[in-house]
Amino acid sequence: MKVLVLLEFGIPPYRDFLFRHLSSMKEVTDFLVVHTGQKFQDFNHPYNSQEVRTNDFHHLSLHRDVLPLIDRFDLVISSFNIYRPMCWLPMIWKRKKWILWGPGLGRNRLNWMNKLIRMPFIQRCCKFIVYTSSAKNELVERWAIDGSKILVANNTLFIPNAEYNSHTKRDYLLYVGRIQERKGLVKVLQALRILKQQRGIHIPFVIVGDGPYKKVLQEYVHKHGQEDQVHFYKETFDENTLRKYFSKALCYVSPDHVGLGVVHAFSYGVPVLTSTIKEHAREYQYCNKENSILYSADSELPNEIANLHENPSLSYQRGKSGYEFYKDHLSHHHMNEIFSDAVKDCIKDT
Repeated sequence: MKVLVLLEFGIPPYRDFLFRHLSSMKEVTDFLVVHTGQKFQDFNHPYNSQEVRTNDFHHLSLHRDVLPLIDRFDLVISSFNIYRPMCWLPMIWKRKKWILWGPGLGRNRLNWMNKLIRMPFIQRCCKFIVYTSSAKNELVERWAIDGSKILVANNTLFIPNAEYNSHTKRDYLLYVGRIQERKGLVKVLQALRILKQQRGIHIPFVIVGDGPYKKVLQEYVHKHGQEDQVHFYKETFDENTLRKYFSKALCYVSPDHVGLGVVHAFSYGVPVLTSTIKEHAREYQYCNKENSILYSADSELPNEIANLHENPSLSYQRGKSGYEFYKDHLSHHHMNEIFSDAVKDCIKDT
């Protein structure tokens, strides 16, 4: 079977493992990833890819020149982003096998509009692969979609050196990822000031990453004299370097928003510290009281940090639960298997 992948942006480096796997399937005779070149840097990969241009209108972006490409393939795997309609709209007149892929119905408050737009395409596709069980349950229980059509591939990363390390001393807070205001990292800086001033507790905070908000945090640290406590390091995707950062961390902290950082933390046996009431990505649903430290009000953050500092065994215990969850549900092998099964099912129905 000839398989075409339509991406909403460029090729995400964290999806490379999946595309390598799909392109190597014996059932796949031709494989092409079509992307826009946006958002992600280019990198070397062994499978075929093609960049297409877009016509952009505010939030809406239309891929150009994809219709002739669709004609060449038997199966299309595509992002189901409402604002990238050329990834799914051709389903109406292109009679191809189609696997849709995305978080589910999304978070648009106008659920009736989501249903109006999405449901005909979900009904039409061969399979719809979502990121979480809750997304599948919503489609099946609320919108009466056939459960056999909906597959769950927990959103994850390829982490070749995942491990749980109980031997190194854990003594600092860690954030790894894009440095954005929505992460709420300034609240960690504020909490550390409170603990140092009011309780004499000095806890280092390591921030690894780049982004538009990094300068703001650096200015805050300089203004409040926290240079000896808060350490900034440049963005890295090297897994051996990341493992070193995670190996000595009490927790991965991102108060207001967590996403794939949850997967990274769990893969190295590190618990997640975050709020229960903020606007998180779907990956937040992997967190629970066994593998994370969850709080409901910003005022609780200093106490949660202090408790981890005074009881580091909590970091090891919950980190181990996070690692077990990673092995059972978040390893890249699980995503590969779900997509492989979906492709094979589409072949059977041909």
